[in-house]
Amino acid sequence: MYNILKKWDIAIPEGYESWYESWMEYLAKSCPDKVFAIDELPFSVPMENNDKYTQVELIFQEAKRKKQLLKKFISTENKYINIFTKLWLYNKFYVGAYLCEDDSYYRIERKYRKDYKKLQEKIKQQSGLVEVTDKLELEYLVRLGTRDIAEASFYCAEYELLIVSSWGFFLVYFNDLSHFDKVKDIVASEGLFLR
Repeated sequence: MYNILKKWDIAIPEGYESWYESWMEYLAKSCPDKVFAIDELPFSVPMENNDKYTQVELIFQEAKRKKQLLKKFISTENKYINIFTKLWLYNKFYVGAYLCEDDSYYRIERKYRKDYKKLQEKIKQQSGLVEVTDKLELEYLVRLGTRDIAEASFYCAEYELLIVSSWGFFLVYFNDLSHFDKVKDIVASEGLFLR
């Protein structure tokens, strides 16, 4: 992602380079009018209501233990997949991901393990951004992001967007705000919010 930021004349200061999401944190602080969230909620929840938020927030690792919560999680996850699929249709679409090791908390479901290993190899071989040309691969990458298994960052070339997964929602940096309304319409078409 740093090459894209350089191309846009954005220099990330030292201290923001060691952790994948920190460049987005820097952008959120330095260009708050260009960073938005794709989320189920129309507004940020104030800190004083955090205890309420934790009661409704869906985290895959917790939802998978309760059938009713899992259904709701998968329904929301499918909305994200549909949003990304629509963005993918209109853009050259790239991904950079830090793939976590399979451990007890971030357990990768058995049916995805083979794909996960294949994706790990592909990212290692290309060492950087990988173009996503396969719809199933895109869906898989979005699932890894929504389930907090991989720290996925996406680049939509034509819309000049950078998107990162962030604990159950996605942060979006618009280099060119002229695409904001298109993206907002795509997000709204799935019943989610661009805020």
